[in-house]
Amino acid sequence: MQITNTTNIPTKTIREIIQFVKPNGVTKYDVMVKNSSSAWAGRAYYQGSSFHHTSNHFIVVRIGGDKHFPIKRLRYKGHKTSPTYWINSRIEALVMLLAHELRHLWQYGQYKKRHKVKSKRGYYKGVRGYFSEVDAELFTYEKLKAWRAKQ
Repeated sequence: MQITNTTNIPTKTIREIIQFVKPNGVTKYDVMVKNSSSAWAGRAYYQGSSFHHTSNHFIVVRIGGDKHFPIKRLRYKGHKTSPTYWINSRIEALVMLLAHELRHLWQYGQYKKRHKVKSKRGYYKGVRGYFSEVDAELFTYEKLKAWRAKQ
């Protein structure tokens, strides 16, 4: 795993967060953490991307400054089972984003392994489809609660 970090958050902290939130079975991925003018943004690329020099999975997360936090994380529009919660700091935003995007990489792995079997083993109850925002949000919420309990 290669980490590219252009923020003032220590790379050691980013690596610790990744190890804490990474779902089992997610391998061969790289992470880029950048500053942002908005509160946060994230994206998972399953086959690499044009600004990434390998075909490894690739995650890009952008984190805003301290002025954006605390902020209420609203559920996805139309997703009634997605949780609503508060993000209190840049570090919590990073935990949230990395957990969410790594969960999407896990979902991609499940799709590649099981798309012929239609198994939903490992997903949260009531989730439809392999690439589910609700599943990623429920996973994120669990990991954020565990991170807060650890601190």
